[in-house]
Amino acid sequence: MYPVDGICMHLDSTLKAFLSLLVFFQNICFMLSWQGSRKINYKSLMKDCLAIICQLSQLLHGGFSNHLELQQSSQSKLSRNCHVALSLSLLEVLKDTCVSIEKLLVMIMNLDMARKKADTEGHTTRADSPRTPLMEIILDELAYNKDSVPLFFKTFSEPKLKLEIVVQYLAKYITKPSVRTRKSSDYIEYATFGGALKCFSNKTGIKSLMKKIGVDVIQFLLAHGFQAQLSILSNGNADANISGDKEGGVGALVDLCHAFISAFNNFISTDAHMVILSIGKEALFTAATIIAEKS
Repeated sequence: MYPVDGICMHLDSTLKAFLSLLVFFQNICFMLSWQGSRKINYKSLMKDCLAIICQLSQLLHGGFSNHLELQQSSQSKLSRNCHVALSLSLLEVLKDTCVSIEKLLVMIMNLDMARKKADTEGHTTRADSPRTPLMEIILDELAYNKDSVPLFFKTFSEPKLKLEIVVQYLAKYITKPSVRTRKSSDYIEYATFGGALKCFSNKTGIKSLMKKIGVDVIQFLLAHGFQAQLSILSNGNADANISGDKEGGVGALVDLCHAFISAFNNFISTDAHMVILSIGKEALFTAATIIAEKS
C-alpha cells in the first residue's frame, strides 16, 4: 500500500488548510456530543459555523479545482493517482460540509422566526429563555468583517433568508430621514429589496453608503439580492402559471429587472473609475435579457 506519510507529502498548502478545518469542525461536533445536556455558548458556536462556511467557500471558489489537474513532474504514477483521488474526495467533502452547515443555519433561522411569531401571538412563557436571533449574529459578523460578505453569499443559497440578510444589511447603513410618515410622497419601505433599490436614486445616499461599506460589498449585496429575489419571483411565477395568473408574475419580474438596472446604473455613475465586478456584470446581463424576452 502507498504510505500515508507519502500521500501527505504531496498535499499542498490548500489541502492542508482544509484538513485543519476538518479537525476544527470535528472538535465542534465532539464538543456538542460531549456536552450533552450542559449549556454551550450558542453565540460562539454560530460564529464558528460562519467562520467555517466562509473558509470553505474560499477554498471552493479560490481555485481549488486547479488542484484536480495532474502536475507534470517526476512523481510516480501511483503518487499522482493518489493525489487526484484525494483532491476529488476532498472537493466532495467541502461541498457536503457547506451544505450541512447551511442546513443548520437555515433550521435555526426558521426556528427564530417561529419563536418570534409565537412571541407576538403570546404563546411564549418565561420558561422559553430568550437568545440572540441568528440573523442578528450573521449581520454583526458580516458588518465586522466585510471581507466575509462575498464568501458567505457565494455559499449561502436559501433565497428567502439570503434576501432578508441582504435587505437588513443594507438597511443598517442606508441613510434615513429623521422624520418619516407613510403619507409622505417620498416614503420608502426599507424592509424590502425593492425599497432598498429605490434608495439608490439618491446620489448623496449612495456616496454615504459607499463610504460606510465599500464599493465591492455594495455590488455583491445588490447582485446577490437580485439573484435571490429573482429566484423567489421565478418560483412564484411557476406557481402562477399553474393557477392562471401568469401576467402578474411576468410583470413583477420585469419591474424587478428595471429597478435593479436603474439602481445599479445610479450606483456606478457616482464614480467614473469604478470597476464593475463580474458578478455585477452577470446580474445586469441577466436583468437585461429578462426585460428583452418578457417585454
